Amino acid sequence: MLNYQEFLKAQIINKNGETGEVVSFDEDRITIRYQEGEKVYNPEVAMRNGFLSFVDERLKRQYSDELAYKDKMKKQREELIRKIDADRPIKIKRVNKINKQYEEKMRVLWGLFGRDFVYPPYVKFLKNYKDLITKPEDIFKKLFRYYEYGYKYD
Repeated sequence: MLNYQEFLKAQIINKNGETGEVVSFDEDRITIRYQEGEKVYNPEVAMRNGFLSFVDERLKRQYSDELAYKDKMKKQREELIRKIDADRPIKIKRVNKINKQYEEKMRVLWGLFGRDFVYPPYVKFLKNYKDLITKPEDIFKKLFRYYEYGYKYD
């Protein structure tokens, strides 16, 4: 994590050759005081396109390392999302298979205990995977109604 306080009062130069001093600096904004006044920039955009750069090489390297770290984390997030999207059809198929097994079990349990019987593991399953179940049956609607009206099984 970058310590933005280190960058305060550091000298900075812009693409036009004007030098300034960093007045405030955080993840979203950098405020530079020039001779003619203060200007606010988005630090990530300004540093990436080369409009702003620190005069001190240590600070320049430190911020470029931070940008490289952010790029790496963004790439990892995109890769994870791509992997999740690839696994989603398999998960939907598995959830629907388990749902079908629960429906059969509920039919047997209702035959034994009556139609007002609620099987808590199935209610919990429906709560967790309701968005992945492709064809909700009457059992799904009835049991999920129990959950919506306050009968919570965790």
